[in-house]
Amino acid sequence: MRVERFRGSHEENAPPDLKTHEEDRTWRWVASEEGRPVATAILHTRPDQRRFLQFDGAKEARATLAAAAAEVAGDVYVSCAGDEEALYRSIGFVTEIEWDEFEVSFHAALASLRAAHPARRVTLLPARHVDPQRLFALDNAVRSRVPGTDNWEGNWAWFEDELTDPAAYLVAVDRTTGDYCGLARIWRNAGGPRFGLIGVTAGSDRRVGPYLLRCVLEQAATWGYPAFTAETATSNRWIHGRLGKLSARRLGTRFQMVHRA
Repeated sequence: MRVERFRGSHEENAPPDLKTHEEDRTWRWVASEEGRPVATAILHTRPDQRRFLQFDGAKEARATLAAAAAEVAGDVYVSCAGDEEALYRSIGFVTEIEWDEFEVSFHAALASLRAAHPARRVTLLPARHVDPQRLFALDNAVRSRVPGTDNWEGNWAWFEDELTDPAAYLVAVDRTTGDYCGLARIWRNAGGPRFGLIGVTAGSDRRVGPYLLRCVLEQAATWGYPAFTAETATSNRWIHGRLGKLSARRLGTRFQMVHRA
């Protein structure tokens, strides 16, 4: 298999959670067999400054493409399924984050939150009713505390798109100070509800998080689906343990891996 690096614009191929930079336009590789292209890899810089490879084409060419990229592109990241982890490890990648994905019934999740009551002085508002600039800052702060997305700086264009997506999306606001102190969202995807993100600011009332979670789950439960999917790092023992107990089944494991320069 032959791998070549070539130039070209790739914005039209960028997935929604990635952003591109002018300097990334040269970071593209193509794998060929008998003179025929079979797969490509493009390097994108995510808002946390991690540079991820996006693959297209033959799955069996991914490791070869990743090895070629790792030779010249500095720190290179891939996201892969559990059955691919050993292959990437064999070419020098190491695991940064390991996630498990669960399917959880709304009934079980809401039953576990029966005692989640409103925090004093805190109001929950739909995301579309709050200041988007301040929500953007809160979103960045929350994502920066999630393992695997630390140093997240955000992308305004994609953040605006998120606000137009159908979702259960709530923001916690301190009525006394006006500060935004937490957020939670569940995406209404074509394949069913998917838990997106939850987080509160440091020093917030400890009741804010559970109540946010209960309220977004109550909203998403009205969509007509019996369950939602959620993923969490295996290193997050408390949340991982709770999801494991609540879930009807575990859907699989994914890895975020990096090849260091």
